[in-house]
Formats: sequence, structure tokens, C-alpha cells
Amino acid sequence: MTKITTPSNTFIIPVSSMSVDKVVLENDVFRHLLKGRTYVAVGNQILFEREGQYFLTMIDNHNQKYTKKDYDQLPYKAPYQLIDGKLEYVASPKDKHQDTLGNLYMLLAPYVKTNKIGRVRFAPLDVHFDEKNIYQPDLMFISNERKDIIKDFIYGPPDLIVEVLSSNKKHDLGERKDVYGQYEVLEYWAVDYKKQTLDAYLNKEKKLIWQRQYTAEDEVKSEVVEGFSFVLKEILKRNRID
Repeated sequence: MTKITTPSNTFIIPVSSMSVDKVVLENDVFRHLLKGRTYVAVGNQILFEREGQYFLTMIDNHNQKYTKKDYDQLPYKAPYQLIDGKLEYVASPKDKHQDTLGNLYMLLAPYVKTNKIGRVRFAPLDVHFDEKNIYQPDLMFISNERKDIIKDFIYGPPDLIVEVLSSNKKHDLGERKDVYGQYEVLEYWAVDYKKQTLDAYLNKEKKLIWQRQYTAEDEVKSEVVEGFSFVLKEILKRNRID
């Protein structure tokens, strides 16, 4: 078995600086591992190529001092978000998660476009709140009044953020929600497709305060996207093509 040793307290290092078996240093080996992809997960690390050189991340899961500078060193579309100074791995969402999200997008986006009231965006797209918090919310509405936050990425708080709860549920209802509130996201929806519920929060004095829980037969009404509403079961139904 090939043994790789790395310097301690290092975030991203070039493979050539490691103490490794000679065979592993051959570029063909890494090229075969990547198979044309931007990166590949190796345990809890990421192997990637940049400008002809191969790198390996050495992310410390207990370190909460990472910043935007560290985050920017990751390969494009790497499955991490920066949450309160910690680089958190984000697993690929399940199909039902995407089905629910897609259903909501197909209701919200045409409404926003028709009424010319803003923009709708969805993950993966980085939202920069501060140097220690860069998230990729599942879905967001950005009003015309806040359109200046839209650049290559989003630099500032959207008006409405929607998270479809999954394996990162503790973050969606914990650290993320707290940061969303602090930076004045006006409305927040947490959709649980397993329980068939939607919990709605509104911002009051930079805190997102729970308002109510909608169930499948209820009509959900946005306080931020004026006039927009839908029956919750509309986004929870399974889309079938057979």
C-alpha cells in the first residue's frame, strides 16, 4: 500500500512535495484517477490538477479558522462550504431533494420574471456573507433593490433563501440560519420533504424568527416575494416521465 506523508498544519500542498512512493509521482497515475474530472475525492481529501501540477487538500475537520483565502484555493465546484470558519463537506443531494427544489424553482422563477421583481438563483452558487462564511443555498430570490449583490458570485444577503433539508439539516437550522439572520436575509424557508412540511422564518432585529409550519395541504405565502403563493404539496409531488 502506498504511504503518503505530509507536513503538519498544511491546507493544500503540491503532490511533488510529499514523501510518496515513486510510482505515485507519475503524472499518468493521477491523470487516470481524475479521468478528466476537475477533482476526485480521496477519503476526506481532494486530489486536483491546476496548471499541470497536482495538489492534495489536507483539510482539518477540527479547524475553525479557515477563511475566504483558503476557500478560494479549492478547485472549482469542490463540494465544500465555509461555515463559521470551518470547511464543511457537502454530499451530493438525493433525487427527491432535487425534485422538490426543481418543483419550487419552476413555480417561483416564472412568477418573478413575469412580474419583473428580481432574480431567482439556485445551488451551486457561492453566496459570500463574510470572510468566514461562504454558502451555497439551495434556492434564493434577490429583489431589484438588492440586485447589486449579483456579480460573478453573490456578495451579500438575498431577500429569500430556501433550504431543502437533507444530511446537513443541523447546519440549515443552526449555523446557516443564524448567519442568514445576522446578515439580514429577510425570509427563510426550510423544506422537509420527508415530513412534508415547510417552516417559515422572518427576520426581526437580525434574527430569523420562526413564524409557522406549513403542511402538505396548506397554501404557502411569501412575505418577501409579494403576491407569490402555492400549495405545499405542489412542490412535494414526484415528477414522473414514464
